[in-house]
This record gives sequence, C-alpha cells and structure tokens, in this order.
Amino acid sequence: MSNTKDQKTAAPANTQIPSGTIKEGACLVHPVYGIGTVERVDVSEADGKRSETAEIYFSRDMLKIRMNLSISHNMVRPPIKKEEIEGVIAYLREYESDIPVKSPDRYNINLRKTKSTDIRMLAQVIKDLTNLSKHKKLTPKEQSMLKGAKRSLAAEFAFSSGTDAEEAGDLVERTCRNL
Repeated sequence: MSNTKDQKTAAPANTQIPSGTIKEGACLVHPVYGIGTVERVDVSEADGKRSETAEIYFSRDMLKIRMNLSISHNMVRPPIKKEEIEGVIAYLREYESDIPVKSPDRYNINLRKTKSTDIRMLAQVIKDLTNLSKHKKLTPKEQSMLKGAKRSLAAEFAFSSGTDAEEAGDLVERTCRNL
C-alpha cells in the first residue's frame, strides 16, 4: 500500500529519538496515550550497555508510564512543529485511500498504523475510515478508532500550534468534511 505522494507532502516521521536528547519537561507523543511530559530521565549501565529510561505523564488519561528510550521501537516521538501542520493537512487531503474490503483486515491494518509513531500513518487511518464511512457503515471498532485518531491528531495540532483543543479539533473536522 505504497503511495507516491507519501514522500512529497508528508511531514517528517520524527520516529527516532537520539539517545541523551530527552530532558525533564520535554513533551513526547505516544500513539495510544497522546501527548505526555517527561517528568524524570534515568541513565543506567549494566553489562557495558547504557540504558536510558523516562517517566512520562499523560494528563489526558492521568497516566504515568516508564519507558525505555534506548530501544529503537519505544513508541514515542517528539511532537511535530507548528510549520509541519500544513504538510500533514496537505498529506491528509492528497493521500489516496486504498484499504481492504474485509473488515478484520481493515481493522488490523489500521490498528498497526495507529500504533506507529508516524503521524502520516495516523492521517492515513483518518482518510481511510472517513472515506469508507461515506459509502459504508463503519463497525463500532472502526468508529472508535476514527474518533481516537481524530482526537490524537487534534491534540497534537493544538500542542504544536499553541491553540486550544477545540480549535484544533475543528480544523481536523473541517479537513475531514472536505476529503
């Protein structure tokens, strides 16, 4: 499911965090929990291997997790920058939806995209499910996934642009109506 427009209009994936760059107070995006704040960073060494862990607080769910930042797939990334928002919206508009017909296949593909740390994948889920909902009733799981994906994208837009969540949510909804 490759799209030739992916590289042209998408915002950077921002998926890899270089070791030692996360500081207390930094904000990170988790695909499931949203935007969190690093409360503590610990560095330890065992068997000659350096390990960096962070305690991250997610206010939306009032949740605190400890995450190993030393592994390559730690499911967090820095939030996009304000100037990248337009690129994500353009990608959302231009991405050509191509999803399977069978509901279980669609759901599993979209779940993997939702759990990735790539904001373009989140935009694909929104576009795929929004377009599908125009022609077919979404399953309850898909409705929930679409709502969560829109909420996550709006929260990141609000954080990156310094606007409130309602205004960012309106931007996402307006964009979806015009897909």
